[in-house]
Amino acid sequence: MEQKNVSLPGPTELLTESWKVYSLKWKYLVKLILFSFFLNVIPLLGFLSIVLIIGVVLGINNNPAFNKAISAISAGATPDISNLSSIAIVLGFPIIVFLLFEIVLQSWSQVALFMAIISDEVLSIKETYLRAWQKFA
Repeated sequence: MEQKNVSLPGPTELLTESWKVYSLKWKYLVKLILFSFFLNVIPLLGFLSIVLIIGVVLGINNNPAFNKAISAISAGATPDISNLSSIAIVLGFPIIVFLLFEIVLQSWSQVALFMAIISDEVLSIKETYLRAWQKFA
């Protein structure tokens, strides 16, 4: 097998090349980052609304075990959480599902940003996310 000597670019050459890419695409990258931010914030607000509604429906504020735990936390003591298992189960499952959903969204957004950086053509945000999904999935 024949070995080839390949030289890697130096740090200044890498920075120069990176700056060229950034200076050509900075407006698009900022738009993509803002879109990614809102893509992740909107589900968060929806999730917090659902948790709030579940809390109101379950009457968590009127639950004596919950109030005792909050009082203990406020006083700096360790709360007795043995009576809060039903609340943890009801709210725990949606939290886990939401976190998994957010991990997928964040990862997809990072792949889309990478696709926008390495692409030679100017893509729309939708096209960037569609191409990123092909790489991500």
